[in-house]
Amino acid sequence: MSLATSPDGRYLAVTVPATTTKAEWKLEIVDWARKRVQPVCEDAIAYWSDDGRAFIATAGTGKRNTTALTYWINLPAPNSIPEMPANGLSNASQFAGLKRARTLSAGIIGAGRTPDSYAFVRETVQRNLYRIPLR
Repeated sequence: MSLATSPDGRYLAVTVPATTTKAEWKLEIVDWARKRVQPVCEDAIAYWSDDGRAFIATAGTGKRNTTALTYWINLPAPNSIPEMPANGLSNASQFAGLKRARTLSAGIIGAGRTPDSYAFVRETVQRNLYRIPLR
C-alpha cells in the first residue's frame, strides 16, 4: 500500500488492493473538499512534487517491474490533479497520452525541480562467472 498527500493537503493518492481484476493494486485519488474518490488506474503509485506543480506516477511497481516507467504530469494549477476521464485510465501507460505528460525511463524517482532533474537507483551486479579466485 502506498499513500501520498498533495502539498496543500486537499488530495490523497492511495493504492489499495484490487478486488475485481487481475491487477495487484489500484490507484485512487481522494478529494477531501468534495468528498469524492477518483479512480486513476491499476498497478501504479503516485505522488506530487514538493512544490505541487507536478503529479508523478510510476507504473508496474507492485510487480517489482525492473522496466517500470515514470510519468511526470505538469498540473494546470498547483496542488491539483491531472485531467483524466471520470472513470480513470484503463492502463497506466495511458498517462503518456495525458496533457502536459512526460515519460521518464527511470523507475521510482526522487523528484527535483523540473522533469529534467531527478534521482533514481540503478542496480548492477558483477559476478565471477568461472569461480576463479581473484587475488
